[in-house]
Amino acid sequence: MDGTAPDVPLIVDEAYYEYAGTTAVSLLADHPNVIITRTFSKAFGLTGLRFGHIVAHPDIIRQLRKLRLPFDVNAFAISGAIAHLSNLSSMRGYVRAILSESKPTMLKFLDGSGVKSFLSAANFLLIELAQRDRAVEMLRARGVLVAPLSYPRLSSAMRIAIPVTEQLARFQAAFLNTLDTTDFAKG
Repeated sequence: MDGTAPDVPLIVDEAYYEYAGTTAVSLLADHPNVIITRTFSKAFGLTGLRFGHIVAHPDIIRQLRKLRLPFDVNAFAISGAIAHLSNLSSMRGYVRAILSESKPTMLKFLDGSGVKSFLSAANFLLIELAQRDRAVEMLRARGVLVAPLSYPRLSSAMRIAIPVTEQLARFQAAFLNTLDTTDFAKG
């Protein structure tokens, strides 16, 4: 960061911090305009709660507090976050299992199926399929939810959340069945 716009807030999304292990926190000392956002949706598995937090300079925190509504976070979300924060070893074990077991298995599986995949530092992979929308429908019919991307340059790509080891076989069977039905591999 060159400091050319020190009064402009710079938001750094660290939603996948627990997976990627990299952070911009060290920038805060020299760049008080940096605002780091994190969520409990990913590694903590609390997607439905829509709960997260920010790390920022105290002056920014004071200004943001002025924008808060009186009841902007419900008691259930707070209780869930506190429970998860009191047992970080569970979250860390889950993240470690995804990164060291499920992700390598998933990459090997996709490589063996002839499907082009793109690695991420998080708990998902991007794959390209020639008939992506049809594959998405077929996977959904088999109970597997994937996220087709809507950006024009990624119109043949879908995002696949890496399942825990116990769910890998189910995903693999549904995916292979979908691939066997039609030639989906992008060529």
